[in-house]
Amino acid sequence: MINATIMIYILCWTYQGGARTGKTNLFRWVVITTVTFFAIQFAWAWIDNFLFLSETKPIWAPRIAGFLVAAVMRTTLVMHVSLTPKNLFSHLNIFKKTIERKEDHLF
Repeated sequence: MINATIMIYILCWTYQGGARTGKTNLFRWVVITTVTFFAIQFAWAWIDNFLFLSETKPIWAPRIAGFLVAAVMRTTLVMHVSLTPKNLFSHLNIFKKTIERKEDHLF
């Protein structure tokens, strides 16, 4: 369940990063980034099940690794900027414009 939520977040985050930079073929890169995250999750679950690494404890490592790979792909392939921490994790608040628009109409 949480993997699906993270996958949807990565999809929106990659789309917004590409839309801000004016990337062509944006949909293709969004799908590639999201499928890569899913593949990392699936591969790790298969390896974990095959080797019986974690029988009772939750696995956070593939989620973090998948998110970092998605961040690197978003930065280098979609946005074409250098790999710095600021660029890797820029615009994590994908709902910022929506919140600002709602605040304008409150009063």
